[in-house]
Amino acid sequence: MKIKEVTTHNFKSISQDCILSVDTKITPLVGASETGKTNILEALNKFFAPTAFDETDLCTFSETEIGDESYMVSVTFKLEDFDKEEIAKINERITEVGELTLRKQRNGQYVLDESGLREREPKEPQPPSRLTELHNIIWENLVNADNQVTEFYHSLPDEVANSKQYQVARQGLQAWMEYMKSSGPSPLPSEAEERDFLTVSQNSADNFSAQVQQLPNVPAQLVETANSLRGMIGEAITLSYEVPQEQEVDPNRLLELCPRALYIRDTDVQLLPDSIPISELEADTEQTSTYQILLRIAGLKPKDLRDTDVTRRDRKLGNGAERVNKLLERWTQEKLEGRFSVDPDNLLFHITGKEGHFGKVSDRSEGFRWFLSFCLSYGLPANTTRTSILLLDEPGLHLHASAQKDLLELFESVANSCQIIYTTHSPFMINKNYPERIRAVFKKQRPLGTSIDNKPYHPTKGGYYEPIRTSIGLTLGNSLFIGGCNLIVEGIADQIILTAFSRHLAKQDKPFINLQDICITPAGGANNVPYFAYLCNVEDMKPVALLDNDTEGDNAFTRIEKEGILPTDRVARVHDAVTKSKETIIELEDLIDREFYHTAFLDAYKELPKLEFVKKLPKTYQEVTEQLAESRAQGLEKKTEGELDNADMSAQKATLKAGSGKQVKEHRGEPKGTTVTYSQLFKDKQWGSFDKTLVARKVSQRLEDMDIPDAKDSTMSNFKRLFDIINNKFK
Repeated sequence: MKIKEVTTHNFKSISQDCILSVDTKITPLVGASETGKTNILEALNKFFAPTAFDETDLCTFSETEIGDESYMVSVTFKLEDFDKEEIAKINERITEVGELTLRKQRNGQYVLDESGLREREPKEPQPPSRLTELHNIIWENLVNADNQVTEFYHSLPDEVANSKQYQVARQGLQAWMEYMKSSGPSPLPSEAEERDFLTVSQNSADNFSAQVQQLPNVPAQLVETANSLRGMIGEAITLSYEVPQEQEVDPNRLLELCPRALYIRDTDVQLLPDSIPISELEADTEQTSTYQILLRIAGLKPKDLRDTDVTRRDRKLGNGAERVNKLLERWTQEKLEGRFSVDPDNLLFHITGKEGHFGKVSDRSEGFRWFLSFCLSYGLPANTTRTSILLLDEPGLHLHASAQKDLLELFESVANSCQIIYTTHSPFMINKNYPERIRAVFKKQRPLGTSIDNKPYHPTKGGYYEPIRTSIGLTLGNSLFIGGCNLIVEGIADQIILTAFSRHLAKQDKPFINLQDICITPAGGANNVPYFAYLCNVEDMKPVALLDNDTEGDNAFTRIEKEGILPTDRVARVHDAVTKSKETIIELEDLIDREFYHTAFLDAYKELPKLEFVKKLPKTYQEVTEQLAESRAQGLEKKTEGELDNADMSAQKATLKAGSGKQVKEHRGEPKGTTVTYSQLFKDKQWGSFDKTLVARKVSQRLEDMDIPDAKDSTMSNFKRLFDIINNKFK
């Protein structure tokens, strides 16, 4: 189970609802001082605390009254498969929705937000389990009654068995069985249909019972079966009028199944001491927890430290130090080696640097001591088994910029087993490989207070990253998003897709873009690429431009060439990445297998359940082209002959009718890119604007999720060729 969203209400600097969309792994909160970043972490920490909110937690400028039952923090959890079995024991409909939202009131009480569950309520109440069970028992007894009647009739002389009195009873039973078969062994979908069915069955049971009892020499067992069937039908009728009771939901039981959060300020990290008494390690007190972890990594136990065989003890200490040295490799600033030693009462840990100095841990920099202590206390997967969320306030304050990158690498390894939400002012504490994770925090005038931009890399007043640059306090020259080498792309969706495929291919040791050396810079449209290229070029920032093969891309390329902004050998075109069918490659998304992209499209929009049209989305890319062709054809039929001559109309209709499963074409036959096709469908269907960035984020997520099958080999080949081209242009 992972946190999907956190909404804070009336908490300190937060007045109105402040919504934080949480990444599945790592969520950095950036913002100027005093914007409320820490308050967001504290509010989430208070959500998990077993206490009520106190007066100091309340927003003093809120325009709404904050009573004991006022909601302070709401947390939405996304269920994973292994959560659903336990959640189903509490409420099955939560598992159907796939997520749950718990709200904590000011008085400390938890409440389940049932608004999403109500949307999933069935139109007809579900039958109680006893009614379903009775249906099965009734059918079994009917079959049993039929066998008993058959056996009884076979024991009779033919003239008796074939008499009218005997045949009426048997035919009535068989007619009833046929009627039951038409329904099946389970209750009907609506209450009215179920009651009608049971009424007919009741009449059949009454008639069968009366007829059986009138037969001469009838076996007592058959009479008992007939009467039993009457009783079961009567019980079923009673149950059919009962309203099933909804499962009671205990929010505290749900909370017990949710992950736990650990709030850590930079000063909360206890620095590893130079030594520790062996007696305290043997007592295993809380004060020795960091050294206990160090021993566990080294494969040592306290009893090993008191081994009287000095040779054996030193060998174990040496082997343990080698294991610890693998942990020290995470610190890339300097090659360090650890060493254990024991005096009569204490365990000592020493560090040797590349200069050869052999000394105490306290001899090293405060930054290293903090990094090592944090790594031991919170940076190992084994330490996060019980804590699934780390809330970190300004981690790595004492670290050099390059050492902060080491901390980011540590975060990436921990995030496989634990979500991390952290605040930072440092541009070096933001992983450029994951721009979609960034959340920008601002403070607005009352009555709003602290607010969050969950998509700060979207256009804002013409600048994609302006909110982030402003919140960190960077200018364009030293920005996180403009570097020594810059790949200038048309938009943020391009940046997300390139980053995702580069990250994916890097794991396989295939060609990729090293984002520590090359910044992917979105220009906000093809028209802006020449301007960005000029700006980077005059500042000697080594730009390479990547342009689509549509009209806007062609115009941008022509301008770059005519005005001499860049040599043309430093401009890459998207279709250069394919060896065949270049005419079908218009934009970056066309390098992706259509069905892989369409699955990402469906995943992205199905997470927006409030949009009614989501239920009508085409299931395959072929259906996209078919629906577009159909809507365009319908649009043509509405046009008058004055607007479109007969020959032109015939040509368009022929093109549209022939377009099933093919790339939809414009009137003049020019092929369109993938996203333009979706955009046109959205326009024709009046679904609003197609959000290519939303889908790009889902493409990135699918590539990151190892449980989802990979994209086609052709897709990977396309991006490998593209990355080779880009890297060569930088050379």
